[in-house]
Amino acid sequence: MLYSAMLYKQPNTNFDLVIGVEWKLQNSENPETQISGLTPKGQDAVQKFCKQIGVLFVFEEVLSNEEIFSNTDFQRNFSTMQHIPYDSLVARLKMLLAARQDFYYFDVDLIMQPGWDSIFTIEPQDSDTVLMAARNSFRKNLNARADFEHPQHWVMSDKSNKDNYFNAGVIKFLYEPWSEHKMSENLLSLLDKIKTGELSSKYADQDILNHVTQNNFELLDQTFNVLVHPWGGDPINNYSSLEKKYHPKILHFIGGWNAHTMEQSQKDQIIHLTDYNCDNGFLDHAQNYFYTNFFIQNQRKIFEANAR
Repeated sequence: MLYSAMLYKQPNTNFDLVIGVEWKLQNSENPETQISGLTPKGQDAVQKFCKQIGVLFVFEEVLSNEEIFSNTDFQRNFSTMQHIPYDSLVARLKMLLAARQDFYYFDVDLIMQPGWDSIFTIEPQDSDTVLMAARNSFRKNLNARADFEHPQHWVMSDKSNKDNYFNAGVIKFLYEPWSEHKMSENLLSLLDKIKTGELSSKYADQDILNHVTQNNFELLDQTFNVLVHPWGGDPINNYSSLEKKYHPKILHFIGGWNAHTMEQSQKDQIIHLTDYNCDNGFLDHAQNYFYTNFFIQNQRKIFEANAR
């Protein structure tokens, strides 16, 4: 069984759920039982990976780990963050704190393109690497690490390495080095400073992760997380130009461009741009518009049940 981390936004609410999705991997020698949407190499890699560790992550452990974030002042501080609901913000950090083994994290607003599953075969070059993620592309105001020395301002540090600010929508998490370098303690220390007001509550979880792991992360190839956003133009055109420029393996639609707020004509346009089979009912129920059949076939019932 393979578990992957997803944030799912219910339509017309500000509440995000952390969902563990189970994929039952069967005999790859039988074509009828192969996972739809994966290349043969990716299929083999996933099956070997799952066979080694059993499951990537036990989500019940995350959802029951409320004592870490039970302080009401802490919750109130996080709820004031601009455009970032508390549940969405904290969920990813909670997963890192509760993890006891390696796992992969994927945001829900992704489109998986051919070759995306090669992420399963990538290994870090350094044994001290605690996570792997792709550089944050396009958002120029975020192409630097947050300046934690000036918490009264939402600013970026000129001294930081601007080329190495990563986007946390796609993460390969490595538990053993994370534990060895006491990353959870460092993360909790920062969260405690935010809770007490010593640091600004405007810092998002992505900035916190960049700060905590600044000496212990490696960049994935940019094609694994090419950002598409609706600001300053038509997201359809952004999608087309990015596809030509980057030949992306994973497209990441950021900025709250949600399926349930789109006109039907926009949905039809985007469906036409992809090779994947999505129906409008699925689009109406998910923040994300597209997954490969690999995702769709295994998540449809979960999304529809939680979206009602």
